[in-house]
Amino acid sequence: MTPKLLVSIRNSLEAHIAAGAGVDIIDIKEPEQGSLGMASIDVIRECVTIVHQLAPNSLVSAACGEVTERLSTSTSATEQLPNLQFLKIGLAGLAHKQNWQQQWNAAREMLLSSPSESNSPKWIAVVYADANEAGSPPAKEIIAAAAQENCAGVLFDTYAKNDRRFSDWISNEQLSEHLNLIHESGMFCAVAGKLTMEDVSRFASLPVDVIAVRSAACEDGRRTASLSADRIKELQQRIAE
Repeated sequence: MTPKLLVSIRNSLEAHIAAGAGVDIIDIKEPEQGSLGMASIDVIRECVTIVHQLAPNSLVSAACGEVTERLSTSTSATEQLPNLQFLKIGLAGLAHKQNWQQQWNAAREMLLSSPSESNSPKWIAVVYADANEAGSPPAKEIIAAAAQENCAGVLFDTYAKNDRRFSDWISNEQLSEHLNLIHESGMFCAVAGKLTMEDVSRFASLPVDVIAVRSAACEDGRRTASLSADRIKELQQRIAE
């Protein structure tokens, strides 16, 4: 099966570009705030409205920062998220916390006032490939917890946004092992982490369900630059091929 393309956007202008390109999954985040930087609620609402109007078949997700950030933030700052399909939150700094799963659950509950509703967003668990740098729990623990908590999928990403990419941390063999665990648990797997056009072509040949990009879809390949419709088109073509 051909992987779906996820493109991260940061504002309403980029929402127009991604929606106009018919991107499969449009993810809202603020790249200046880290790997999973959370955009403001107002920005999230604006982007969701635009995507629903221009690309009703596109799914929408949002990054919610790190668990440690959310637990130190009042609930009023994260209430009333708009109609989203997926949410994700990072586990940086929780590697040595025996109760990291409880903290993860608490942070997620803060973000959703009614997490049991059928139309509530589904959660995507996040595994940092550079877990030592992130101080996050190991992949197998997170995958097991994600299955236990009925998450929709697992995202592999990089915490440090430097010159190193996802493939510098996890080999195809290691990824395949994780993929088997994820799929056996009925979840999908997404891969991110400063992917290049070549990475996208390579992962498209593996049983990866979602290829997630920001840098590769931006001008000059810089994650803080503006989104490029031409680069999105090239990404779509590479996946299709």
